[in-house]
Amino acid sequence: MKLVFLLIREQVEVYDVVSCTRRRHITVRGLGSTAWGLAACAHYKCLYVSDESNHDIYRADLTGSNAVTEWSVADRPRGLSVNRAHNVVVACHGANKLQEYTTHGIPVREICRLQAPFHAVQLSSGDYVVSQYRAPGAIVVVCSWRRRTS
Repeated sequence: MKLVFLLIREQVEVYDVVSCTRRRHITVRGLGSTAWGLAACAHYKCLYVSDESNHDIYRADLTGSNAVTEWSVADRPRGLSVNRAHNVVVACHGANKLQEYTTHGIPVREICRLQAPFHAVQLSSGDYVVSQYRAPGAIVVVCSWRRRTS
């Protein structure tokens, strides 16, 4: 079954793609008004939501328990994606960096000195394509990650 997700205030609505019927909703308490990113992980059966106003990532379980956990990230998280390692990649617009976390919010790596990253997706080569939020818009390819040192 293919699902689509829709954010409405502190709730994520889950719809079946084929029938367009609402399957359920997931309550994400504390979710701010500027939730920019959604990414689902089929491997861990979870949904990630970025909250720009609170600088948090929320992880919602999709197996039926609706358990939600959260962790803090760098300034103004926007776009989210799930990479080949099933980790979540966060484009932190305000901090000018990408951060990668395990499904439980443990930092894996980051890349700094980007200009206003809005979203990032990992290519099959391991490189990342990063869209930048600026006028005019720009796309850059990041060829390697710098290991996190802290």
